[in-house]
Amino acid sequence: MSLGLCEPDLTGQMEYVRALNNLFAVAAGAGISVIAATGDSGAALCANGATVLPQLSVAFPASSTWVTAVGGTNLELDSKNRIRREFVWNEGSVGPMGAGGGQSILATTRPWYQQGTTRFRGYGLTRALPDVSALSDLLPGYSVYCTATGPGGCAPKSLPKGGWQSVGGTSAAAPLVASMLTLVSQRLARSNRKPLGLVNPLLYRLGRSKARRSVFRDVVAGDNDVGPAIPKAVGGGTRLGCCYTKPGFDLASGWGSIKTMGLVKAALRTARRR
Repeated sequence: MSLGLCEPDLTGQMEYVRALNNLFAVAAGAGISVIAATGDSGAALCANGATVLPQLSVAFPASSTWVTAVGGTNLELDSKNRIRREFVWNEGSVGPMGAGGGQSILATTRPWYQQGTTRFRGYGLTRALPDVSALSDLLPGYSVYCTATGPGGCAPKSLPKGGWQSVGGTSAAAPLVASMLTLVSQRLARSNRKPLGLVNPLLYRLGRSKARRSVFRDVVAGDNDVGPAIPKAVGGGTRLGCCYTKPGFDLASGWGSIKTMGLVKAALRTARRR
């Protein structure tokens, strides 16, 4: 899901939140993995029109216990097109735009799979996100060929007939992670194993184990604090205090980015047979 709503905007709509959480729980029970983007306004997901507000918040449904939340990174490549360095996506130099992450005010109980991982300041033991991250920066971004022109289309004005363009954001990172998990589930199916379903318990178990380095690329550079990029006219201009990277799990990148083949091998070792 490449969509999300600022959690404080939903505090008066808890029936809606509970209904969606029930759907996600049913999906998990049916062996379906649900993936959601954490948003593109860093640690400040709420806005007044087009103006990002200087308050810490995360996005729902990424904050659901039954959803895998995907944050954003950017990459440095070497001359052989290999990843040299990965860091949290933050466009603070051009505006309040970056990878979403932080703590939930709707999921007030920390999910069982996050318990024992670490403690966070803020709201106490609540749902923390993202769970993992993937490339989100618009540069280099993802190349797509678009022919949908006109209102609501994806072709920019500079391409009146459509053509190649670059897209990004956590809305691109989420389907990338979904495709990785699809490959893992296909490999499990060929070995007569059950599908991943809700993958978070496996991700956190691996993140706390010696297998972490073979499954995740730990992101230990950058942050998603967009406070300095928010206009001073609405109370911005200073840091909001969240969120920063550190070794292991953190509120800026989760466990980092997934190494698909490492996850395949780990999943094969632990998945139950059908």
